[in-house]
Amino acid sequence: MWMLFFSSLVTAQTVPSVKCTLDAEKVEVTTGWYKIQGDMVNLREHPSTTGPVLAQIPLGSTAKVSGCVKQEKIGDKLGCWYKVDQITTKGVTTQYESAHLYFTALAKCYIAGDFDEDGVLEEAFLSQTGEEQFQVRLSDPNAKVPMTWIVEDAYSNFTSIYSVPKSKTGRTMLVMSIGPEACGYTGYEHYYIYDSKGKPTLHKAISEQSFSDSPSYFNSTIDWKTDGTLVYNEDYTTGSSSQKYCLKGFQYTPCGPKTETKKEVTDTGL
Repeated sequence: MWMLFFSSLVTAQTVPSVKCTLDAEKVEVTTGWYKIQGDMVNLREHPSTTGPVLAQIPLGSTAKVSGCVKQEKIGDKLGCWYKVDQITTKGVTTQYESAHLYFTALAKCYIAGDFDEDGVLEEAFLSQTGEEQFQVRLSDPNAKVPMTWIVEDAYSNFTSIYSVPKSKTGRTMLVMSIGPEACGYTGYEHYYIYDSKGKPTLHKAISEQSFSDSPSYFNSTIDWKTDGTLVYNEDYTTGSSSQKYCLKGFQYTPCGPKTETKKEVTDTGL
């Protein structure tokens, strides 16, 4: 599955999604416009890491590619070098006769949102950077430092990013959803708050979790309140609980009593 993932490229979206997902099983190679998800990526004259560098392309630029011209394994990643016809950066388009990018530079999943609520949209790019590692890079044209990123180590078949509006949570948030399809693995919904002041940072504010390895299980869910607080609910093999949480800085912490309920556990004879 890993090799299949890195030899494929899904259709790029020149208009960001509300929610996008990386799917390791989906194979679709195409031509068209793709966002650049790396920062200062080397655009090569020839499809090789030893080819002359024509330009360094910043995060969030767009590239018009016209197909795979060479398969190559670089490090632990197997994929294509793509011929690049045009690059657009900050509204300026440059045409090329012989230019190439390795597939890891091309965004397969990105969204846009005003995550720091300053009236300017940021773009968030999701990529798989290791066999069980995912990265979100956030590009902010209005910040002194225009890029920040977070990394999550997890096993996942379907990994998504999406935005949650202020009307639901009290803050506009970026969410990273990690969905494994195997018993005994934990799935997450990580909620991040973006702070663009000083050194831009994505803070993990809180997470929902789910785990199942029969007969044991664990599941947590969040009930968001309009006053900016939330109720954190947990349901597990031997009981359940709920507790009020308040936002302190950029992280939710308990701010009310915890209510717990015990369950009767029946001996199944296993």
